[in-house]
Amino acid sequence: MSFVSGVGSESALVAYGVNRADWSHIPGVISDTALIRPDLSELKIWRYFWQQTEYVMGGGATNSMFLALAADPWYSKK
Repeated sequence: MSFVSGVGSESALVAYGVNRADWSHIPGVISDTALIRPDLSELKIWRYFWQQTEYVMGGGATNSMFLALAADPWYSKK
């Protein structure tokens, strides 16, 4: 699953943000999966799980943009 909204074949489209009440989509990056005891990873698609699907500005967003910009010249060569 892609943590960048709208990128990849399966991505998180509903996240905890200012639009969480209407199930709409804002492009962005969600944080990550949550670790539930006994250390099972969980990522449920529900708009009020802020610890799993909240929009983040640093960390994941920065890494995703850096990797996309770094890979762009590699794949755009003709």
